[in-house]
Amino acid sequence: MVDRLIVRRRDEWARLEALLTSRAGARSAEHTEELGWRYREASADLALARREWPTDPVTRYLNNLVERAHRRLYRRRHDTPQAVWEFYRDTFPRLFRATFRYTLAAFVTVLVGFVMAYIATFVRPSLAESFVPGGSGVIETIKQGRTWFDTPPAERPFVSSFIMTNNIRVTLLCFAGGVLFGIPTVLVLLQNGLQIGSIAGLTQVYGIHGALWSFVAAHGFLELSVIFISGGAGLRVAHGIIQPGLRSRRESIARAGRSATLIACGCVPLLIVAGTLEGFVSPSALPGGLKLLIGLTTGVVLYTYLLLGGRGADDRSGYVE
Repeated sequence: MVDRLIVRRRDEWARLEALLTSRAGARSAEHTEELGWRYREASADLALARREWPTDPVTRYLNNLVERAHRRLYRRRHDTPQAVWEFYRDTFPRLFRATFRYTLAAFVTVLVGFVMAYIATFVRPSLAESFVPGGSGVIETIKQGRTWFDTPPAERPFVSSFIMTNNIRVTLLCFAGGVLFGIPTVLVLLQNGLQIGSIAGLTQVYGIHGALWSFVAAHGFLELSVIFISGGAGLRVAHGIIQPGLRSRRESIARAGRSATLIACGCVPLLIVAGTLEGFVSPSALPGGLKLLIGLTTGVVLYTYLLLGGRGADDRSGYVE
């Protein structure tokens, strides 16, 4: 009976009505996300009503409600530059703050791998080959007291392109691993920590650690931040799968997946900048102090943006939770 549908779904329809008439937070990501999934639910109710009760007033009501929601959701889709600007101005930094605990967990995972490998390699350098699979050439170069990153200027555009591609691959692995309960994400983060820690420990043993840190200084803040953020996005998806909370598992996964996808997209420009710095600035003959200044500046700018961007009267940075 149509009365059963009305009784069961009227609260959800009323909430959709409220979203359509509300002005408070109408431009926030939370508002848009909830409007989207309630619109899809109402569309499913409308399909049922059209099939079972095509002439009933509730069908006309739902048709009007769905039309209004559709207009609200898609009225600005054509304005792509504006949407992109609003995403980077507001949505991305809010998402970062909303998922910060997952980003912090990713950071801790990398840090644990780094500390373990650094100490182990410093105490027993032969362990480096276990922590850096396929890196025998790099390890032998370090043992000879030389570095491996003195890229000739003519090759730097190609190296930069390769680095960007590799960084995007690592970012996607961290993000996509969330759908497998976060296990691949944790493994990728841990592997990165082990490799970096092992190289750092080995360069310390052979007395070329200063050259390593001079090389890393310019791009390290951005590159590592992207790894932490994308790893956190993967862990966010895993948490939505494992512990949906009061939401249905389907809804929890959808919300977590959407926010994680947006975070991964937001990291792309950061990867481009980090790859450019690593390909052109890091291997250059610039003084180490200047490279460190560049790295610190990019770090300060990045985290000022992430921590302060998108704040305002309708800032609800915790909405993905």
